[in-house]
Amino acid sequence: MEGRDWTPDEIESELVRLEAMVARIRAVQARLIDEADRFRLPFQDGARSLVDWVSARLDVTSSTASDLVRLSRCHDTSDMDDRQVTFDRAVLRRKLADTGASEEAMEASDRFDLAGLRRFVAQHRRVGRADERQAHEERRLVFEESLDGETTRFWGRLAGTDGAVVREALSRLGDTIPRDTAPTRAQRTADALVMLCQGEADPAGGGVAAVVTVDARLAAATDGEAGVAVMSGPRVGPQALEEILCSGTIEVVGIAADGTPLGIGRRSGKIPPRLRRYVLARDGGCTVDGCTSRYRLEVHHRLPYPHGPTDPDNLTTLCWHHLTSPSTAAATDSTPNPHPDGSASSHPSKTPHRSPPDRPQPVLRIPAAIPLTVN
Repeated sequence: MEGRDWTPDEIESELVRLEAMVARIRAVQARLIDEADRFRLPFQDGARSLVDWVSARLDVTSSTASDLVRLSRCHDTSDMDDRQVTFDRAVLRRKLADTGASEEAMEASDRFDLAGLRRFVAQHRRVGRADERQAHEERRLVFEESLDGETTRFWGRLAGTDGAVVREALSRLGDTIPRDTAPTRAQRTADALVMLCQGEADPAGGGVAAVVTVDARLAAATDGEAGVAVMSGPRVGPQALEEILCSGTIEVVGIAADGTPLGIGRRSGKIPPRLRRYVLARDGGCTVDGCTSRYRLEVHHRLPYPHGPTDPDNLTTLCWHHLTSPSTAAATDSTPNPHPDGSASSHPSKTPHRSPPDRPQPVLRIPAAIPLTVN
């Protein structure tokens, strides 16, 4: 190529030709990886998985190795051989097919560029309760102090909705910091985190609102495991949606099959302030049996909203630890048990379904009613 005078059209054509060649080579690699898996070569070499084996043998990232393995299991890479799609598009189409997308959705995917196709795939990917529980269990925040003690680094991960709330809170507080003291967004975010930890109140007031979009067709077909997302943020599943509806300030935007809004929910706290104060006074603290914590007490629905009503009989007080514990969520996510005389009991089920069987389950105390009037 050196010494040749290229025209703009020739440069573009050659780039497209080379990318098609990359796709054909990846298609051949995918078929060979399928054969290697059939002969169990990765385990003969002592690799932990097929992805690790491909990553080590081809000297590629685990992400590229994972994509190759995904394509190797579809047993059809003819579209890459025929130069119809690139490697990246083939991977995204395979991910879309793995979500159980309809033929109509698969055909519609051809209209998107790669960025749009990636969003389209994310919209169809199902997020089940097990996925949400795993994301919650893998949450972490790690601090590392420098040797001289002058600086501290930290990193970690949060579940999707928790990360969105933290990001929004820091962004809103950071916007109040003068630009001359913190010229960059990163500096204002760092200052906002310190201010938040020092107890600075939210200057905008009203707390942080979660705006959730719901694709009616996808959500209905998957029981809320697909088609639900925080506006301009992460995907969420049914459990996270129940928690947002139950305790957050929320706007719900419904989207019909043709993309038009079905309706926009009014942004409001689901538990009125006077009712919240009544429940806090009635319970006198966290109602989990044996818990004496009074740290960040919050009022919580026993049967999640909107399945359960927002009235005193369906509300209880939890400390921050038990409010964020999946086992407590499981204990409160139940229908009331009947009394022997047939009347309903507000006591939650003692057999929650989302907690590990070897973990003791929290039991909620049911306090006696106190003479307060709620209007």
